[in-house]
Amino acid sequence: MKYIFIFCMILMSVPVFAQSDNDYFFELSKEISHIQDHPEKIKMLYKREIKKLRQTNDFKFLISSRYIQLFFYLKEPLQQIPLTYELLSINDNRYPFISIACNFSLALKFEKYSPKLAMQYIDKAITENEKLGKRYMLPHIYHAKGRFFFNASDYQNAKLFFEKALKLYDSGEKLYIASMYNNFALIDEKLNSTDSAIKNLEKGIEILKNDTLQTKEKKIFLDRMTGNLGYYYFKTKEYRKAEELLLQEFNSNKKNFDYSRLIKTSQHLCDLYYTTLREDKILELITFLKEIEPKLENISDKITLNEIIRNYYFTQNDLIHLKLYSKKIEKLNHIFNEENSKKIQILSDTLNHYLVKSIDEKYEFNEKLQKKKFNFSLIIGLIILFTSIIIIISLINRNKSQKEISLQKNIILEKNINLYREKIKYLQQSIFLKMEAEKIFIDNLREIKKEGSINPEKLIKHSFLKINKLMEIDIRNFDLISESYAENEEFLINLSAIYPQLTNKEKKLCIYFRMDLSSKEIAALENTSEGTVRVYKTKIRNKMTDDKDISLHTLLNKV
Repeated sequence: MKYIFIFCMILMSVPVFAQSDNDYFFELSKEISHIQDHPEKIKMLYKREIKKLRQTNDFKFLISSRYIQLFFYLKEPLQQIPLTYELLSINDNRYPFISIACNFSLALKFEKYSPKLAMQYIDKAITENEKLGKRYMLPHIYHAKGRFFFNASDYQNAKLFFEKALKLYDSGEKLYIASMYNNFALIDEKLNSTDSAIKNLEKGIEILKNDTLQTKEKKIFLDRMTGNLGYYYFKTKEYRKAEELLLQEFNSNKKNFDYSRLIKTSQHLCDLYYTTLREDKILELITFLKEIEPKLENISDKITLNEIIRNYYFTQNDLIHLKLYSKKIEKLNHIFNEENSKKIQILSDTLNHYLVKSIDEKYEFNEKLQKKKFNFSLIIGLIILFTSIIIIISLINRNKSQKEISLQKNIILEKNINLYREKIKYLQQSIFLKMEAEKIFIDNLREIKKEGSINPEKLIKHSFLKINKLMEIDIRNFDLISESYAENEEFLINLSAIYPQLTNKEKKLCIYFRMDLSSKEIAALENTSEGTVRVYKTKIRNKMTDDKDISLHTLLNKV
């Protein structure tokens, strides 16, 4: 049945993707984050993935190259949206990380134009990411959902998701942690808890100030929080402290050409100077804003800037300039509305296109699925029928063959046992002959020492004959050991793997101990003393086991 299941899986084309595939996309995403402001480097990364695709024809690299393409249009979100939908369609939930990234991206794109749709996409991203645990983008997605609730004035849920994000950020992610405290402060300010807002902001500022790893991004965000803190001090009527902090952010934004934040900070400073009746400072700010207006590209920023200037002329009762800037704002609002209408129309057309496409694909898919189901059922029926027949035939044949194999194994085993017995018997006889010959040889040598007891020439000749006899026995023993070399080689390989601490000499002696030869017999074979053999035997046993109840012969036979 196991083979039927595997075959069914192949027919159904069920993809199984390792966790490492998601990790691959995650690492690729981090790689892009470091170079997202360098289009040429992103293109080089894209070429790298295309090269991998051509070399391997792996679907993963098709997805990775399409994913990188999204970052070609970071400053053109309306062009990025169709590509994101297309990537979602191609991926078809194969790689969860890509589904998460695409849904998250779409949520951010629709945040301004369709908050309800943005919330749907963010929820899809959260659902997919939560299946994978606390990994990848989950804290950032929680952060974004908190912001969506904040924009909708649902401050309770906004705080809930900011807290969720804060719990998931690693202790080293100081910028994101500080950002959460800034968000808590924004909520407190909306709920008129200015003192609580100040405490949260001061905590966030302290986190970034104490961060040893300072970056440009952290410095900019620190200045932003400093400006927010200045505004909160303005609300608590601590004007001197408020001005100091607001000017700190103002000068930083001026240096970094961050016009959006510069205009917002200018508004707060104007409010402060109106309250403290410092007309010279207000005029200085108005003059500065007029100077930077031509540099602004964002229509929304231009509208805000001109509203600040118009408000100034309103306080001065300058009707001519008031009328002039009112008309200017009206014109800018008209342009802004036209641009938004175009963007909304493009978004609407894109959504309709992919909605219709999705319905068509779903219809085609259902039609193909019905055909597949019929074909699949037919194939499965045939497979089960053929498999049943094959199993029955194999069972019959296997019972017959098993009996024959078992009988043959028993015959071979019996032959092998008899052969080993003969080899050991022959070896023992050779050892006995060698020991006897050596004894006679030693006796003859002793006779030589006795003066005049025997003819020395005759005795030496006789001794040569004994030496030749000993050499013949050694040759026979060597031949016998050589016959078992293949068997001993396998034994030595296993022995070395299990007991690598044994020396080569000890491994060689293990062959004799495994044959259950006595120390006397081994000493004769190795031309050494029985005492030396016994010492080796003890050392080998100690290296192999601490159990004193088990014999060395038993241990070696298990190998």
